[in-house]
Order: sequence, then structure tokens, then C-alpha cells
Amino acid sequence: MCAAGQWKLLAASGPMPRKPNISLTRKYTVDYTFERSQYVKFELCEYTEDSDATPECPEEGDASPLQQPVLARAVFKLDELIGAFGLRVQIPLIATMSKFESIGSLIVMGKLAPKSQPITLQFSAHHLPHHIFDESGFYFQIYRVETNDERKLLYQSEVIPRTSHPKWNSFCLQRHAIADNRNRLLEVVSMYRDEVGVCGTVGKFLTSYAKLKYGAGAENVYNVINSKKSEKKGYVNSGTFQLTQFTDVRYYSFLDYIISGTQLHFVTAVDFSQPNQNPFCTIIEDKLELMSEIENSVRAIGRIVRDYSDSKLFPAFGFGASVPDQKAKSTHFNLNLNGATPLCRGLDGIINACSEAGVKVIPDYKANFAPIVNTVVEITKSAGMRGMHYFVLTIFTRGAIADVEETIKSLEVASTFPLSIIIVGIGDSNCDQLNRLVIKSDNDQMKMNGHKENETNVAPVKLVELSKLKQEEDTAEQFRARISEEALHQVPPQMTSWMRRHNIAARPPILVIQPPGQANIYGKRRSLDNQFDRVNLKAAGFRRTSLTTTTGFGKIRPSSECAMK
Repeated sequence: MCAAGQWKLLAASGPMPRKPNISLTRKYTVDYTFERSQYVKFELCEYTEDSDATPECPEEGDASPLQQPVLARAVFKLDELIGAFGLRVQIPLIATMSKFESIGSLIVMGKLAPKSQPITLQFSAHHLPHHIFDESGFYFQIYRVETNDERKLLYQSEVIPRTSHPKWNSFCLQRHAIADNRNRLLEVVSMYRDEVGVCGTVGKFLTSYAKLKYGAGAENVYNVINSKKSEKKGYVNSGTFQLTQFTDVRYYSFLDYIISGTQLHFVTAVDFSQPNQNPFCTIIEDKLELMSEIENSVRAIGRIVRDYSDSKLFPAFGFGASVPDQKAKSTHFNLNLNGATPLCRGLDGIINACSEAGVKVIPDYKANFAPIVNTVVEITKSAGMRGMHYFVLTIFTRGAIADVEETIKSLEVASTFPLSIIIVGIGDSNCDQLNRLVIKSDNDQMKMNGHKENETNVAPVKLVELSKLKQEEDTAEQFRARISEEALHQVPPQMTSWMRRHNIAARPPILVIQPPGQANIYGKRRSLDNQFDRVNLKAAGFRRTSLTTTTGFGKIRPSSECAMK
């Protein structure tokens, strides 16, 4: 779960011939968690008969090291793969002896595991044989017709006694079970069971997923045919079956949207106000403590969100203070004190801009939060409402909010835009007023989940108080991991909830067709903010070059220096 943590052996292959190109066809399953940095290490080993054989199926959680000499290794983050174009990344294999020499590349391709896609069905029957129902009950079975003409049982209904017009309960079948082939046939067999448990067949009929999709109506009324009676003169049927309900709701997950192209954008706002007359920049120890907390939080949250967007330029704002050289007083300003653009280059750019602004700005007593929310809403507007962009606004504050009611109104407007808001309480923050925003958000989310469409709702807000998260024995990495888990675990359900409310479906996954050996220039670049990235890129012979990329805010801008071989 962190780069310096203990590695647990997930899986290993058997020995393979030494060749320039090696294909590892076996698939390995890894559990994915959005709010954690999950590192994966690949080791290429020299097989020797004298050493112990490497297990192909290690026990779960096995932490024992491999018993073969390691020739090279590659380390990458799981969210880099998830956020990469086409679920494909290419990482240099670094020789273990030199630690800088690249001996080749590791190409990793991912695929989402199949998820549950239930289809709700309900049948009723009419005019089943009178001589049967007096002392019996009716039920039915659904079979899938296999390619070899065999039948596989998918569902058996409950028994409804003593009626020739039964209506059974609704039930669910999985889409992949009945729709794995466009022409897959389904056979429905009408059955009866008498009082002593003897079962018999009333008749049967064929249908398909393609036909059931038409729903209740004349297209889905079926004659129940008994093969033994079908040759008799004047025989029509042994009753009819009718589809009374068909609900095919496709549930898209957070990962469905991400791999189909949705990007996450990290936006930062820092509150420089000085509640209780405690100057932000006059007490050195206080300032250093605040900057340490802001840096830890920016790195904890930003290092995860950044891997889900192409651009490494992040909008950042300051508020709760005034800029000395600013001609007109404003409720907020660009954190980098650049009047032209609020974009900071990488996470280091945000942290450096915050440190410099803390020295130059003049703090106010309280801060207005509504203008910041409104500004970020304008950014989301420019990005569009088609589900291709989702924003995570992180606000750092001591809790001195001057405009609670105005902020609630701003959050009501923001609720219609693709935006999650995280408020991080720093220093000796008093979060009583901030809790009003969180309680209002939580209540409206509950109303929304209860399908009360007419109720007013506000944008989802998460409050994180650092003073309650910090533990004395924590290392910096452990503290950051705790921050990211607390701050980000609600973002995936918030995003999918917004997509569903706006009837936005996930697009088909992006596929990458690339000849073997071609340099990987697709998708996102491995971030230079991460120490592993610096080592791997330098060792692989990467040079620094400037590219032009889309920032995701509707304009084309020169990007930060990207890695190109």
C-alpha cells in the first residue's frame, strides 16, 4: 500500500526460455481501491535448477521473497494503469546490479472483472389445462440452449397452486448468462406438481434476450406447446405465457467511467484568514506547522487524483487574504499570484505557490467560501457536462467562514455540476460552522438516494480534520495514507451518483492496438512528482521535452515537461 512498505507475493510464472520478447499470458487478479496508493512490483528472475523453484500459485498474503536471482524489476502504481489510455502502461525494466540501466520494457495491460448486471423478469400464464390445476400447482423453468443443443438450467420459479391463471414473482437473471450470444435461445418449460410431489410437463416455448427486450406486450405472448399433443387435430396450445415485466438497468461503476475516458481534475484552495487574531505568517512555528499539514494533504490527495487526468497542471486559489499589489480588492486570488492563470505545475508547484503566497499576502479575520465554489463551478462549466470530466476541490482552512448561508446557496448550484468538495481542517481549526455544510450535504444526499426529486440538494462535501487523524507513531507516509483514505473514499460513489442523475452512460472501453516494440506514447505520462518515476525515467534514458496537450478546460496549452523516449 506504500512504496516503502513490505511486499506481498501475489503470483509467479514458471520458467520460460530466454527470448527478446516474452509474453506472460496468465492473468493475475488485484483488488483495486481508489483512495489508496497501491504499488505493484514486477521482478524478472534468472531460473537456476540449484535454487528452489518459484511457486506458480503462492498462498494469499505470502510475503516470502523469491528464491531466484533477480535480473531486473519495474515498479508502478495501480492507479497509473487504471488511468492510462486503454488500460495499458509501458514501464522500463531496471537492472538490479546497476539500478540505472534499462534492459527492456514491461508492458502491462488491464481488464475489469465482470460485474453483476441483473435483468428483472416476470411471467404470468393463462388458460393452463383445467384437468391439472384442480389438485396441482404450476411452476416454470428457464434453460439456456447451448451450442451443442444441451440445456443449462438458469432459473426455477415458485409453485402457485390451484389456478389456471398463475402470476409468478419477479426474478433476476444476469445479463451475461442470457445475452452472451446475440442468437442465444432460451427455453421456458411450463411444469406442474401434484399433491404427492409428482411433476410433469405442460409444455414449452422458445424466446431470446433480443425478443424479451421489447418488454410486456404482444411481442412477448407465447403459446405453450406440448410436443405429445401438437400433432392432434385442432390442437392450438396448452395455454399461454405472457411477459409482464422486463427491466434491464445497466449499472456503471466508477471504473467503467474512468476506463471509458472520464478524467478527474484536482483543484486546490487555501484559506489564509487569521481567526482569533492569530496571524498566519507572523509566528514561524505556527507557519511551518500549517505548511507541513498542507503539504502532506496536497501530496496525499493529489498524488492519487493526478493519475486520472492527462494534464499535470492544477488550478489553485487563495482566499481569506488580500494581495498587496492587487489594484482592486478581491475575495480570492490565484495561488501562484499570477494574474493570467491559476494553473500550477505539478504538486510541487502548488506547495511552492502556497509557501510564497503565505509570506506576501495580508490575512483577513474571516474568509468567504462561496466565491471559491462559484469559481470552480465556472471551471466545470467550461469543461462540459458530458461526463468526460469530474472535479475534486480541496479547501484548506482553519474554519473561520464568514458566509455560511451564501456558501450553502453556492453548493446548491454546484450540486448540478460534476464536483466533489473536500474541506481539510488544518492547525487548531474550529469546524463547528463547517459542519453545517457537511450536515446539509449529507441530508440532501439521503433525500436524493430516497428518490425525492423535488428536494433541494447541495454538492457533496467531506470534512477532514487533520488533528483527529494524526497519531504520534505515524511516519509521513502513514499519515498521508490515512489522509487520502479519509478524504477520497466517497469520491467514486459521488461521481457515479452524479452520472446516473444526469443519465450519462459509460462509453465502451478504449482499446489500444500497438505493434510490439513501439514506444508507448499513448495516454498519461508517469508523473515526475513521484520518486520512483524519476528513477525509472532516468534509468530508461528518457529525456525531458515539451509537448502540447489538452488541459481538460476547453483550451490547448503547453503542458508541463513530459517524459518522451
